[in-house]
Amino acid sequence: MEFGKIINREIVISPSDNMGYVVTVGCGRFIYTDKKDLVADLEAYLNDPQKYENDYNTKQDTPEECRPGAQPLGGSGANITRNLDAVQY
Repeated sequence: MEFGKIINREIVISPSDNMGYVVTVGCGRFIYTDKKDLVADLEAYLNDPQKYENDYNTKQDTPEECRPGAQPLGGSGANITRNLDAVQY
């Protein structure tokens, strides 16, 4: 048996009031209105977290505090959204 984290960030999936999902990965927050997109992105992330984060960070204006290797913030961190269609918390 091996010990250690398989991924470096906590993943939290919460339902929204309008049949969507709020996914928090580290200090990033992603909004999904389609569960197929959520599952596809989650699978891609779990298959190669480092590649997924690198690809995402090169395509986005990711705040410095959310970049790989950054220290966790005590507050809410950055608010990054995907497919935001009036999702209600």
